Amino acid sequence: MTASESPEARELSLVGKVELRIALAESDSKLETILKTYLPPLLLKLASEYITVRNKNTQDLLPEVVNGLYENFDRSTRNTASLFNLFLKLLHSTELPPRGSHEDIVFREKLGFQDRTQDANFVSSWLGRLILYNTNPSNERCPGLSVEDCRFLQSYDNANTWIENAHGGMSLFETKIIAAKFLASGAFTDRERFLPALFASSDQNPRLSEIGDDMSKHAIQTVSLEDASLVEGLFQVYLGTRGTTGSLPARPSLQTKILAILCRSQRASSYAAKAVQIVQEGLAPLDDQQVHVRSGPTKQGLESSRLRAQIFAYVNWLARISKPEDIKIIAPLLVNQLRNYIESQGWPHFDTDALKFSGTETQSRSLGYESIGILAKASPAKLLLDNDLFLLRWLFNSLSSDSTGKDVSMSIEQAIASVVGAFSDRLDEELEQNLTNLLLHHMSLNVGETDGSNLQVVRSTRFAAVRFANRCLPYRNPVARWIDLLAIGGNAERRDEVVEEGKRGLDPYWHKMLNSTK
Repeated sequence: MTASESPEARELSLVGKVELRIALAESDSKLETILKTYLPPLLLKLASEYITVRNKNTQDLLPEVVNGLYENFDRSTRNTASLFNLFLKLLHSTELPPRGSHEDIVFREKLGFQDRTQDANFVSSWLGRLILYNTNPSNERCPGLSVEDCRFLQSYDNANTWIENAHGGMSLFETKIIAAKFLASGAFTDRERFLPALFASSDQNPRLSEIGDDMSKHAIQTVSLEDASLVEGLFQVYLGTRGTTGSLPARPSLQTKILAILCRSQRASSYAAKAVQIVQEGLAPLDDQQVHVRSGPTKQGLESSRLRAQIFAYVNWLARISKPEDIKIIAPLLVNQLRNYIESQGWPHFDTDALKFSGTETQSRSLGYESIGILAKASPAKLLLDNDLFLLRWLFNSLSSDSTGKDVSMSIEQAIASVVGAFSDRLDEELEQNLTNLLLHHMSLNVGETDGSNLQVVRSTRFAAVRFANRCLPYRNPVARWIDLLAIGGNAERRDEVVEEGKRGLDPYWHKMLNSTK
């Protein structure tokens, strides 16, 4: 460099030297020395008054910085964090090519991602983590991120990284916006941008969520939801990882979107343990022993109700789509969780002292009963055909004694109707006898009385009982025909549909028609 060189030429020379030194660094120690020496003055050049310097910084240095990030991370996470921080600063000064333009199409090749897909995956993955990241001095980690993830994004000991007005600091939210726009460019494939796009789409700020929504709508058309690594990645973000330094579960808004994606993947239905964990943690509060390990975001308000509704949709989807060998494993576990959830609200009477009696809670209770019916229908051998008829007895007791409201009672009736088919085949003698006794018992109950289990009867179960008898007990069964006579004879309420069902059961022709599939 000579004294006659212009300031612009000197600045260009500095940028060129840094590019060369980064490219030729042969060890972690040399790279660390280069970054300590040249990074501060280089960052100043991002705001250079000369456009040629700014362009060289972004156009020529950007590919050099991302080159080898994946391999550098294995050697030194701290050095890679510094390079990633430099990369983010360069993005702020990079003019992205228009979507769909020739420059956009060749952008991936220009960055070197075409030949170094590991670097492309690395960059997209960490940009996704950046979108999930939030600075919070009281917590070492964020929903969806581990302690180490957060330390990396904070550039470890650099307290000024996300203080916009500090020396070398940046605005976290504006960096997320720029990162999302970069992800939407031709630099990445739909598979590489899929998860980050999903993360962005769940953000509370519409500036970011709109970019994420747009990316997601395009990416999901080409991405295979049967990709094992993608499905496992979705489960990991949703549930988090165990341990005090592992990642926390995602926020409810993102969990809701993840479940909606999982409901479109056949492969996702085979993860029995994870499905049970989702239902368990989504419907039941964590006990005191778990809180210090998995202190995830509180599920409250509108986000909570949306997530809970999606969990029930997920359960119903599992019952429909799972392979027989998988449903045999998960159905009993899920039904147990759903029963525990309903009983935790108060059973058979909703506990208004412990919980706020709201439309959201009653809707969840209704969906719980319906899901139990669907799962039981999908796995009758495990859930219904035990000699004690435990689950069927519980459903009938719920119908007679759950006083939550009409919508809930309709869901219980739907659950009972769902499982009728499980008893349509010939039953062994003991099971038929126990079913007969159960149905006769429910024909004898009167509203306002207390049944043998000391449960207050608030609703007649006569129609459900006579309908069950006509469809599940053989015509030769004398008690079944007695149930029909009791239905016709009626009691104080004498409902028309009960009488009509009793008449059908006594008519050999109608009985045969009702059971034509046997």
